[in-house]
Amino acid sequence: MYENTKLGNNMEKYLEGELLKLNISITNDVKGNAVFAILPEKIIESLQEFCYFYLWNPNISEVRFVMSFDLLKEDIDFFIEKIKELVNK
Repeated sequence: MYENTKLGNNMEKYLEGELLKLNISITNDVKGNAVFAILPEKIIESLQEFCYFYLWNPNISEVRFVMSFDLLKEDIDFFIEKIKELVNK
């Protein structure tokens, strides 16, 4: 079980880094298996259709992404590409 936790934590750090590269603000320390971020409001609905995540605070467009132990780097890369696509629409 420890190995699964380690994998999830590694992926959350990777997601954090990729979001920061897009100038997306991270709102909490990245711990456990969750990443909290401020997304551009205009992409949230379309991005949720692509991949479910929780709209944590709609007043500021803060969302919560939860990492699974079986998430792969390639999954995050695909997700980041979708964010880029939606931002550039």
